[in-house]
Amino acid sequence: MEKIKLSNGEKVNLFVTTRNIMEFEKKFQGTNLIKVLNTFEGAPNFTTIVQLIYVGYLGGANKSDYTFDEFVELVEFDIDELCTLFSKIAHGRKNVNSKKK
Repeated sequence: MEKIKLSNGEKVNLFVTTRNIMEFEKKFQGTNLIKVLNTFEGAPNFTTIVQLIYVGYLGGANKSDYTFDEFVELVEFDIDELCTLFSKIAHGRKNVNSKKK
């Protein structure tokens, strides 16, 4: 499970689940995050990076309950860190507890 430190000092877990992606798309009509993740080539746009990191926050079993806007306000702009996190969670890095079938 990946983590990100927010500007308020809180460290939150990031874990993307299919359910959270679908709930995000349902709540924020027109985002097409699943389509973008399935078809992107090269570097994704910044909006997609932030959206997926928020979806990871939703699946991370965190104590705080930030809305998307609240979360975005707390994410410090560090393009290298954000791109690294996106890459790790978008490319299906296995949960350490998952088992091969």
